[in-house]
Amino acid sequence: MPRVVRALRVLAGAAFALQFVALDVVTRDADGGHPWRDLAVRLASALIGSAILLVATTRRRAAIVAVVTAIVFVVQVLVYRYYHAMLDVQVAATAIHAFRDVRPVLVRALPSLALGVAATAAVELALLE
Repeated sequence: MPRVVRALRVLAGAAFALQFVALDVVTRDADGGHPWRDLAVRLASALIGSAILLVATTRRRAAIVAVVTAIVFVVQVLVYRYYHAMLDVQVAATAIHAFRDVRPVLVRALPSLALGVAATAAVELALLE
């Protein structure tokens, strides 16, 4: 039985570490960029996710990591849903500049943001434990 539990923990850690890679694959345009650049971005996402796993050593740290990661993930998904682009410096600068137009969208998205963060953080915490 311990082998099965260990294998499930490894799979859960891999799922956690690769979530942003999966998000990138789903949201990146089909015409995309250069294949080597895409590979580098996905590799960097996987490495960052793996490094974050090293921080979640206690239940409290795992909860903090789960909430922060859930916020980043859900915000990325909602920005992509409303603006069909991933959140980056240019999108953030544009949103700040045109805040009068962005504010109603933010207010309308707040309930789904809160619900999405809560549900995603629960899944993230389950993956981390």
